[in-house]
Amino acid sequence: MHSKASLISVDNDALSSAIAQTHLGSDPRVTFYVEEGGLFLEQLRGQTFDMIFADTWPGKYTHLEEALDLLAIGAIYVIDDMLPQSNWPEGHAAKVSALITQLESRADLTVTKLTWATGIIICTKISR
Repeated sequence: MHSKASLISVDNDALSSAIAQTHLGSDPRVTFYVEEGGLFLEQLRGQTFDMIFADTWPGKYTHLEEALDLLAIGAIYVIDDMLPQSNWPEGHAAKVSALITQLESRADLTVTKLTWATGIIICTKISR
């Protein structure tokens, strides 16, 4: 990470955040928040980011518009778990399919789907 870069980590699980902090907590470029991701995204209105990795529901299945509105032009949005998983709850495949369709229908994004690991989608913000 560049010396002028910053990293924000948001997790609603204090234990998970504490584990990450043991490895990255001494880096002044990293800030940790323990709170619900959707509420956190709502607080960021007007800010822009060069990358967002939405690893869980907020910013992916909920609060998608809030997350995508935070992307600067040229920024990337990354999501995982887009290929079928044995641990998906009933009905989750339909949510994944709807999300992919929604992302692919947007004129402000270029979407790249990777059939690697659990399935990665990388979107680049190309316009407002």
